[in-house]
Amino acid sequence: MMKISQSAVENKIVDIKNIVRDKEVLNYIENNFDDNRFSDILFQMIDKKEMKDVDVYKTAGIDRQLFSKIKSNPYYTTNKITIIKLGLAMKLDEEEFQMLLISAGYSLSKNSYVDILVLFCISSNYQKYQEVRNYIDLIK
Repeated sequence: MMKISQSAVENKIVDIKNIVRDKEVLNYIENNFDDNRFSDILFQMIDKKEMKDVDVYKTAGIDRQLFSKIKSNPYYTTNKITIIKLGLAMKLDEEEFQMLLISAGYSLSKNSYVDILVLFCISSNYQKYQEVRNYIDLIK
């Protein structure tokens, strides 16, 4: 996935303001834009769960280099499967999962086999976590 710098995001905001001239539309954008970034939400959740970064990325089965990229660039987001693996590693509940995914522009839906597996894992209190992780690895 492409690395996005803070200046690129700021430039995009300036571009939007130059394109959108209608004050009502601009006001709506400014009042409704959620700038909670994926990496901020992820690391808040890790802290809340009182976990160590290394335990999260190892349990999730992602490499240190990718995790470092997520941590070092607040504007970087990764793919949905990686975010799901991180959420499973932290044993998030459904609300926390949705919050994490939404911060990266994704969500859990009931028309995706992977998402249904995640919902099953959550509903079974992670009793079959490893089995579900294996299924997700096979499906992706």
